[in-house]
Amino acid sequence: MAKNKTIPKCPPLRFPQFNDEWKQTMLGEIGTYIRGLTYNSDDVQGSGYIVVRANNITEGKAINFDNELVQVRVPPSTQQMLMVNDIAICMANGSSHLVGKASYYNGNASGVCTVGAFCGIFRSTNPLTRWFFQTSIYNRYIYQSIQGGDGAIANLKGEDILKQIYSLPSLAEQEKIASFLSLIDERIQSCSETIKEIKTLKAGLLSLRVYQADKQYVPLSYFGEMKHGYPFKSTSYDEDGTHRIVTISNVSGARYADMSKCNYLAELPHDIQQHQILSRNDILISLTGNVGRVSFCLADGDLLNQRVGVLSLCDEAYKEYIYQVLSDWRFEMSMVACGQGAAQLNISKSNVEGYLVPYEQSEYQEIGNFFSLLDDRIEIEEELLKQYEMQKKYLLRQMFI
Repeated sequence: MAKNKTIPKCPPLRFPQFNDEWKQTMLGEIGTYIRGLTYNSDDVQGSGYIVVRANNITEGKAINFDNELVQVRVPPSTQQMLMVNDIAICMANGSSHLVGKASYYNGNASGVCTVGAFCGIFRSTNPLTRWFFQTSIYNRYIYQSIQGGDGAIANLKGEDILKQIYSLPSLAEQEKIASFLSLIDERIQSCSETIKEIKTLKAGLLSLRVYQADKQYVPLSYFGEMKHGYPFKSTSYDEDGTHRIVTISNVSGARYADMSKCNYLAELPHDIQQHQILSRNDILISLTGNVGRVSFCLADGDLLNQRVGVLSLCDEAYKEYIYQVLSDWRFEMSMVACGQGAAQLNISKSNVEGYLVPYEQSEYQEIGNFFSLLDDRIEIEEELLKQYEMQKKYLLRQMFI
């Protein structure tokens, strides 16, 4: 693959054996738009025709049939039935940022399927169709085309989809690009499936190895104390500061807190406590909103915000085992069950410290170390997945105009 420097009207990056110009075309010239199926709540039933809605559409990926699938008794027309390589598009939604997101259909539905009335289908035999809807060109066009919003339902029209203009090369080059991008997608899919399989394996092994009927259970307070964060004021945030603040949004439930988006301080408050200046691998717990999520602190010196708790353990040898137990779904569900509050849930120090932990003195370190190895493998696969996705994003910018 080489950079183009001389041929006009073609993308920056292309395969070297091709040297002709690309020609502009509207999507309406290479495909058709089909409206989604209209139905009402009385038509929904336990089995029937599968309806894809906005929550099943994941940008840049195949339609997700695992997320709150709806089935109805109303039959779609032959034209409305999804075909392999069709593009499902969210055409209207109360959240404007969801309008325009698109997924392709890979044929993995368990029965006849269509899309709902707030979605649409773009159908084409063009080999590049799937990737048109993943480009920054598409995203910019949708942003400029959306109607409504600001309290009204944001929406697109079918003609908005059909009027989009792309440039196309010869059929031979289209097929070459499609084959290449398909390989990237296959690697992304394989990596995603590996991560899912390891996480499923880990959950199963935790149930078998840790949560046994004959295990002794002790309260979390046996291992240490949960301490609260500092009530930082938003007026003190400084984007040029060097001290990162860990908030509930950073404690995502991944092994390490996600600090890709965070607030900063230039100076430490004079009354901040020692435990509120964190160390790497401190165990953090979300206490508000999505309560019960657990992550390790990413770096020394990060600051603990209010509504995030940190565990101060009486023995550091407990750390990996306690993290593994608390990162299991049972802890999160337990915290959700005891959470208080109407607008958003809140949990207390006593809720956390009262959680019963399965414990066997002779094996907790071995168990913690074993599950840590699985987490290491997950991290490797997630980093590989991230690299593939970044590579694909770069290629989509460079290979389309």
